[in-house]
Amino acid sequence: MKRISILIISLFLIVSSASGKDIFDFALDLYNNNDYYRSISEFNRFLFYYPGSKKKNDVYLYIVKSYYYAGQYDQTVSEIKKNKDKVSKKLYKNEFDLLLSKSYLYFVKAPTGFEPVHEGFADLSLTTWVRRHLLQGKITKRSSIVQ
Repeated sequence: MKRISILIISLFLIVSSASGKDIFDFALDLYNNNDYYRSISEFNRFLFYYPGSKKKNDVYLYIVKSYYYAGQYDQTVSEIKKNKDKVSKKLYKNEFDLLLSKSYLYFVKAPTGFEPVHEGFADLSLTTWVRRHLLQGKITKRSSIVQ
């Protein structure tokens, strides 16, 4: 009986001994193959086992992007609000801001007659419009402009 217990414990340790790099690479592979829900689970598993990792900025960003590309805009907004302060690099915070603005585009209606300033910057100008109106409190989730 003692041998069986030792064998079971040994097998458990072998199976659960995936390194942080293995978990991250597997999650990234899932993300790159558009398997966003499974990649979110694996990235969260990585954060659980390696909360102080240098890759945590990347992991938070991939989680947010996974929700965004899976079409879960409510969850994208929620994850950004929850994790933005945990990210230490300005580049990642800027990416969060862009994804937040794009997610809100699915909840609001652009004003009638809205024309982008320049064709090449259509996404940026609309994103700027949304961000400005969010900051002024003129947009609420799932609504158009608040009069």
